[in-house]
Amino acid sequence: MIVGSVARWVRRTGIWIAEADTNHTLDLQGSIRTRLVHSDRIDYPLLRSWLDSHLPVSVLRSTDKDLAVPHMMLIDCATRTLVAAKPHMQYLALSYVWGTGPPEPCQYPSLPVTLLPTVNDALTATLALGLRYIWIDRYCISQQDPAHKSSQILKMTKIYGNAMATIAAVAGTDPTHGLPGVSTVRPRTPGHQLVGRVGSRLLASGPINGKQEKAVESSVWETRAWTFQEAILSPRIFYFSDLEVSFSCKSFQTFEHLSHPIIHPNLPDSRRGVVTPDGILDLVRDYSSRALTYPSDAFNAIAGVLEAWCAENSGCFHYWALPLLFLSDQPTDRETSEALWNALCWQLDKETERVGDRRHGFPTWSWLLVKGLVLVNTHACNYEERRECQEPQFAVKTGDGSIIDWHSICFIELGKAQSPPPLYNTQHNTT
Repeated sequence: MIVGSVARWVRRTGIWIAEADTNHTLDLQGSIRTRLVHSDRIDYPLLRSWLDSHLPVSVLRSTDKDLAVPHMMLIDCATRTLVAAKPHMQYLALSYVWGTGPPEPCQYPSLPVTLLPTVNDALTATLALGLRYIWIDRYCISQQDPAHKSSQILKMTKIYGNAMATIAAVAGTDPTHGLPGVSTVRPRTPGHQLVGRVGSRLLASGPINGKQEKAVESSVWETRAWTFQEAILSPRIFYFSDLEVSFSCKSFQTFEHLSHPIIHPNLPDSRRGVVTPDGILDLVRDYSSRALTYPSDAFNAIAGVLEAWCAENSGCFHYWALPLLFLSDQPTDRETSEALWNALCWQLDKETERVGDRRHGFPTWSWLLVKGLVLVNTHACNYEERRECQEPQFAVKTGDGSIIDWHSICFIELGKAQSPPPLYNTQHNTT
């Protein structure tokens, strides 16, 4: 029986017994074995083999200056200091629940003497995986420098996309939980594996009935707006839960208790909404259902996703998160008006609609203004019928009070690689 068939059978039944594998590498030949998941330690050579099996040569060897993000900082895990990022530096990124407290004060370039458990464990895991650098927002973005903060937030696509992998801290509700298995005070509960021997062979159960996936899906991490963007922009992710560590990329997913990857044609791809024009419908719906601690972050927390969507789809850009789709690089006046008209026809899902629950600082015509599950539109909404009554005219009032024709705005944006509006700029009005 081939590995794929066994894997599907295992997913349905959730219970199986196999010989325990003690190797520290991923078995790409597909032998059917299970692994022991230890509560107090992680098999880092195994995790590294997952990463090495899906890293393109360009990621390993690239010194392309185009990959560089101006003014980007990284944490040197060996010295626990902040250093300027260089194109040749290989680094991890951390995705975690920030929590409600402010970042700990630090004396640049040194980190605070005492770090939050999740941050401290992320540095430990980075070194154990054979890497030296990691990007963590609370330190690599200067929280006291608005200009640096804005510049880095607008580069999230490159920051997470260029990372060797992202560590997703899905356990716990805040950064005080730590990474189970890394921290000496945070043991794991690896799915109640049954262990026994038959002669000299060690056997173990492999309960692969979606427990790890459910742990991720039910986590606080999965409910946050910022982590939604980080997951989509990350091509490779390590999920650290209270059960085990799992890994996903475009080619496969695998788990710490498996000796072989699960390659499935219908494997969920976190970037599926980015690579197609209509994918924006799912992206906005899923993002708008997430929680934000600070309402003013509503645009910032999806800016990278919008940039990635525009870059992947020719003729697409957004204006204050309104998705605009064109069939050509030089749309006619009518096509630009229709695109905006359709984009303005967004609505709140009836089941989540809450009257008066709004965010300050956003245009009244953008879905960013409201809290709740949003359904955006990119297709015709009886535009011809409305034109019979009155031809709609659209223009943009800029911060200096000047009025710019909407068609001119579209032409400029399509020639500028889809630049999003400035952060926190509330002076744009469409009339």
